[in-house]
Amino acid sequence: MNAAFLRKSLNCIIRNEPNSISAFVAIEALKHDDVRGFFLNLKKQGCISGMIPSLNFYEQTHQFFDQYYDEIEQIRIDYQKQTGEQANIPYDLKTSLSWFAFEQTAQNLIQELEITLSDN
Repeated sequence: MNAAFLRKSLNCIIRNEPNSISAFVAIEALKHDDVRGFFLNLKKQGCISGMIPSLNFYEQTHQFFDQYYDEIEQIRIDYQKQTGEQANIPYDLKTSLSWFAFEQTAQNLIQELEITLSDN
């Protein structure tokens, strides 16, 4: 997928699903010149790296968790059904599940939008 089409697709998600985690991820991705690179770095480093400034502090992750609770819970349940594993919660519950939901949603977008993540 070329960069222009990827940006257009992410803007479409924001427009069509404005109150979703997908829109939140799309907004974060569009803040970067290299959107594909954003997804690649997120996959490699995760939210714990601090690369998502809007989810770096407890106040932010707790607000995100409270705002998207129902969607986060569905993502957690779907993950558990698909993998047979529990979501990893090594930190504060709201922070861990907020990061988990953000990363899982980003992974879903990578698959849905067929974003190639090779380093080449």
